[in-house]
Amino acid sequence: MEIKNSLLPSIIAVWIINCVLAIGITIQQVWIPAMNATDDYADIQSKPFDGTVMPIAFVPDWMNTENQDKAKIFSEIPIRDFISTPVYNAMQLLDASGTDRDTLLARYTYIVPYMGSYQGNYMEHDGSHLAVDIRAPIGTPVLAIANGIVVRTVEADSTGNKFVVIRHDGVFWGGKIQSLYSAYEHLSEIDIPEGTRVGKWDMIGRVGITGITTTPHLHFQIDRGEAPFHPYWPFTSQDLRNAGGLSFFDGINSGLGKDEAEKYTINPMDFLQAYLATNPTPSIAVTTAQPVAAKTTIASSIETVTPVCGKKRFPDVDENTIFGQTMYAITDASCLFQGRTAFDARENISKKEALMIIMKSLDIKPIPWGNSNVLDVTLDDPFQEYLARAEQFSVIHGLYFAPEEAITKKEFIDMLVLLKKIPRNTSLLPIFPDVDENTEYFQSIQDYGYTLSVKWGRFYPDLVVTRGVAIQLLIGAGVWAK
Repeated sequence: MEIKNSLLPSIIAVWIINCVLAIGITIQQVWIPAMNATDDYADIQSKPFDGTVMPIAFVPDWMNTENQDKAKIFSEIPIRDFISTPVYNAMQLLDASGTDRDTLLARYTYIVPYMGSYQGNYMEHDGSHLAVDIRAPIGTPVLAIANGIVVRTVEADSTGNKFVVIRHDGVFWGGKIQSLYSAYEHLSEIDIPEGTRVGKWDMIGRVGITGITTTPHLHFQIDRGEAPFHPYWPFTSQDLRNAGGLSFFDGINSGLGKDEAEKYTINPMDFLQAYLATNPTPSIAVTTAQPVAAKTTIASSIETVTPVCGKKRFPDVDENTIFGQTMYAITDASCLFQGRTAFDARENISKKEALMIIMKSLDIKPIPWGNSNVLDVTLDDPFQEYLARAEQFSVIHGLYFAPEEAITKKEFIDMLVLLKKIPRNTSLLPIFPDVDENTEYFQSIQDYGYTLSVKWGRFYPDLVVTRGVAIQLLIGAGVWAK
C-alpha cells in the first residue's frame, strides 16, 4: 500500500518518539541493572601493587589552537606537539584568573573534576560526577594505571558507552590494605579481554566519544571494593524522576546521589598521584609494560655534605612558571637537589628525605656527631645528626621514625609547622572538614591552614607527598620569603 506524502511527517514523528521512549526504557530497565555485576575473576590475583602511572601519558599541547579541534584524531597530531599530561591540582583548577601556561593546560585537560558538575566551575564536590574527565583526542592510548586484573569489558551498553574495569589488589589506602577498581569509559576501542592480568603501562584501549558525552575524553574513576557494582554510578533513571524529572546532566549538577558517590569512590587523581611510580617515561605508542627503574637514593637527591651551590636548573621544571619561580627560589637559597639530573616532581619522598628538605629549606643545621633516641636508625648513620636536631623541635614522636617510609601530608605538615614554628591557631573551628579533631596532627594542620588563611576545602591528610607537593607545601608556609 502506498503511503500518502502528507502522512509521512506524522509517521516519522511517531517513529522518533517511540525510539526515544525505547532508549529511555532501556536506560532505566537495562543499563543501570546491567551494571550491577559481580567480579567473576575474584580467584585470579593481580601482580603485587608497585605504584601507579597516568592513564593517559601524553596530551597535545593545547596552547596550539590547531590541537583543540575535536575532530582531530591522535594519529594526525605530530609527535612534537605532545606533552606529558599535566598534574591534577584542584586548587590550580579553581584559579579562573590564572593565565600562566601550567594553569591553562590543566584547566583544558581536566574538564570535570572529582565530584564536580557540568557547570564549568572546576570545583570539586560541587556535584555528583564521581570521576575525573581527562580531555584527549580520539585514538589516544589509554593505559592501565597499576598492576591488576581486567574484570569487565563492555563493548557498548545501551547508551553506546564502551568501557573497561580493572581490579587492583593489595593497595594501601585509607589506612588499610584493600582492592580498588579503576574504570576507563567512553573508549573508541578495547584492546584487552576480560580475565587478563595486566601491569601498569599496559595499553587497554583508546580514547573515544562513546556513550553520553559531547567531547572526546577519558572518564577515569576509582571505586572502593565495597561498591555494589563497578563502575559505580550514584543514581538511576527512577531517581531522576523522583527528583522532579531531572535530566542526566541536571542530576549531576544537583549532586543527586552525592553521599553514595563519596562513600563508594575515591578521588582517582589523588590516589594516582600519591603512588606515581618512578618508571622511565614510555614512548607515546607504548603497548606493553615497562620495567621499573631503580629508585633514586637519598644521597643523590640531597647531599649530607653541603656541596658548592649553584643555580641548579632541571629540564622538567620551567623557571618561567609560577611553580618554577618559587621552587627555584627555595632550592637556590637552600642548596637543595644539587645532585639530581631531573626534579621528578611526581616521585614520592620518604620521611627521611622530607625532614632533610624541610630543615635545609629553613636553614636549620643538623647537630654535628649528634645522636637521637630513635631506634630504627643506626648510630653511625649521618642522618642521626638531623634527627638529633629535630628532637629539639619536638618533631620526633616516639622511638621509631620509619625513615624510608613514604610520608603523608599530615606528617609533612607536622614537621614543617614545628620546625618553622608557625604561630598557633587558637580557633576551635576546624579549618578542614576532612581532618579529625582527635588526631595528633590536628593542631599542626590547623596552624598551617591559618597561615594560608584557608576558608574552605579539603586537606586530604593521608595523601602521600611527592617532591612537587613538598615544594608546594613549603611555598604555602611562606618558606620562599624567609
